[in-house]
Amino acid sequence: MSEEKDIDKILNGSYRFYWRTFPYYGFVSIMAINVAVFLAMVFDGVSFFEPTNEDLLRWGANFGPYTLKDEWWRLFTCEFVHIGFGHLFANMVSLIYIGVLLEPLIGTLRFVTVYLLATVAAALLSIWWNGYAIGAGASGATLGMYGMMLMFSIVARKMFAPGELGAFFIWAFFVIVFNLLYGLKDGIDNSAHLGGIFYGMFAALLFYPSYRKKESLSITLINDVVLIAVSLGIFWFVYQRIPKGMAYYDEVMEQFDVNQDKALLVLRQLDNDTAYYEKTDYYIARIEEEGIKSWERNITALAKLNNLPENYGTRVELLMKYSLLRKEACEVVIQNLKNNRGPYTNELGLLFDSMNVIVKEIDRITFIIDNGYAPELDSIEVAPGIKATDINLE
Repeated sequence: MSEEKDIDKILNGSYRFYWRTFPYYGFVSIMAINVAVFLAMVFDGVSFFEPTNEDLLRWGANFGPYTLKDEWWRLFTCEFVHIGFGHLFANMVSLIYIGVLLEPLIGTLRFVTVYLLATVAAALLSIWWNGYAIGAGASGATLGMYGMMLMFSIVARKMFAPGELGAFFIWAFFVIVFNLLYGLKDGIDNSAHLGGIFYGMFAALLFYPSYRKKESLSITLINDVVLIAVSLGIFWFVYQRIPKGMAYYDEVMEQFDVNQDKALLVLRQLDNDTAYYEKTDYYIARIEEEGIKSWERNITALAKLNNLPENYGTRVELLMKYSLLRKEACEVVIQNLKNNRGPYTNELGLLFDSMNVIVKEIDRITFIIDNGYAPELDSIEVAPGIKATDINLE
C-alpha cells in the first residue's frame, strides 16, 4: 500500500504534510467535534474542570436509566462529552497518536466508521456492566482503535513495512495495558475501555481479508458492509436484552402511588360509612375493581423491575410484599361483607400488623436511598423478633 511509506516516514520523523493528500481528515474531524462540544459546554456555564452530573447528562452522557428507556442516542453522544479539560486533553492526545499511525493505513472512512461503532460498543458494555454510572469521554472509542492496531499487528503482518510491525505491536499493547490498569481506580469506567478494545479487535478481524489482497475493491466493500451490518445487529440485540429495571423505576413508583391512593380511597370510604351494611354489593364491586385490580397492577409492574442496585431491589421486594398483603386484605374485606360480618376481623388485624412492619422497613430503605446512610433509629427494632425481609408470602 502506498500509505506504508508514509507510516515509515512518520515513525522516523521525516514525514511532510501536504494538504491535497492529507490523510488525517478523520481523526482531525473527530477531535474538532470533541473540542467544539467542550467549548459549547463551557460557554453554556458548565465548569471548565469539574462538570456536575446534571451537566453531563444534559449534554448527552451515557446513563443506563436514560439510555435504556428511550434515549438510545446517548450511546453516540457520550463520546463527545468530557468530564473537564484534563479528561478532554488526555483523550485527544491519545487520539492524535492512534490517528496519525492508523488512519493512513486503513483510510479515513474506515477509521471514522470503526471509531463511531467502537463508541457504541464501549457504551453498551458500560451500561450492561454498571448501568447506574454516568459514562462520558472518548477513551472507549480511542482504545477501540488501539485494539484494532494491536490485532492488525498480530494477524495482518503484510500491512506493515519492515521495522514497523514491532513498533505498532509494542505501542498498542502498552497503551491498552496502561489504560486498563489506570481504569482500576475508583471513578474510571473500565468496562467502556474493554468494550472499545474488544470491538476494535473484532473489526480488525473482519477487515483482515481485504488487507490480504492488494486493494480489492469488491472485498473491501463487502468487508465494510458486513462490519456495519453485523455490528448494528449485535448492538440492537444487546440493547434489547440489557435489563431495564432502573430505566422504568421512577415511572413505576409514580404509578404505584396512583394505584395505591385509588385502592385505599374505597376502604376509607367504607370505614367512614356507618350505613355500609346497606350497600355491601356496591362496596364489594368497588373493592374488586378499585382495590384488588389496583394492587394487581402494582404487583405486575414491580415484577418487571429486575437487576436493580441493592437498596432499590430491596425496596421493590418490600413493596411487592406490601402489595400482596394489601391485595389479600381486600379479599378478606370482600369475604367478610359477603358473609354479613363487619369488614374488619382478627384475620385482617394480623395482616395489618405485618403491613406495619414492612412499611417501617420501606421507610428505612427509602431514607438510605435518599440520603446515602441509615438513620440512628435504624438500630431500633421495628417489631420484636420480626424482620420484614424474613416475611414469606408465597
